[in-house]
Amino acid sequence: MVTHDRRQHKKGSPKMATQTKIKFRTAKGRAQYPHLDKIDTGMGNNFKTNLILAPADAEKIMAECLELGKETFGSKAKLRMPWKEDAETGDIILITKTNYQPRFVDGDAKPVAPEKCPPLWGGSILKLAGTIASYEMTPANKGVTLYLEAVQIIEPVGGGANGGPEDAGFDADDSGWKPTSDKGGDDLDDFTDF
Repeated sequence: MVTHDRRQHKKGSPKMATQTKIKFRTAKGRAQYPHLDKIDTGMGNNFKTNLILAPADAEKIMAECLELGKETFGSKAKLRMPWKEDAETGDIILITKTNYQPRFVDGDAKPVAPEKCPPLWGGSILKLAGTIASYEMTPANKGVTLYLEAVQIIEPVGGGANGGPEDAGFDADDSGWKPTSDKGGDDLDDFTDF
C-alpha cells in the first residue's frame, strides 16, 4: 500500500520537501538487538530492533525501499538503505527504529499493553509493521529508513527473573567443564562464606 504525504520542510529540519511514505509489514523473523520495551539510550535514543529474514521474505520491502529512493533522489544517488546482508548466512537484516513506543499485538492480533508484554530478547520471533520513508540530513547522509510502528509477538524469547544460565538456551554437554573439588578447596561450599 502506498500513501503519499506531501510536507514542506522547515528551516533546519531534514530536507523532505515532498515525501512518499509506504506502509510495510514483514514476514516472521528473528529479532536482533531489540530495544522495544525501553529506549536504547546508548544508540540514538529510540526504540528499535533488527529483524533477520530469509532473502525471499525481505525481497518486497527491499524493492520498495529502492524504488522510493530512486523516486525521491534519482537513480544515480548514493543512498543508505535500512538493511544489511549477513555474510555467513545470506540472510537479510532489516533495521527498524522509532522515537515512540511501538504498539504490540499477540499472535491473534489482539492489542497488548507494553507493560503486559513478555520480555523480548534477541531471537524472539516477531512480525513488524511500519512506514518506509526517505530522509536527507546532508548531501552525504540521505536514504531510506524503516519507521517501526507495531510489533506482533509470535514466539517471545526472554530471561527469567534473574536471567540465569537456564535461560541461555544451552543443553547439557557431558564433555564440558565442571567444577571439581581437587582445585582450590575441599568443596565448592568453602567459597560461599564471604
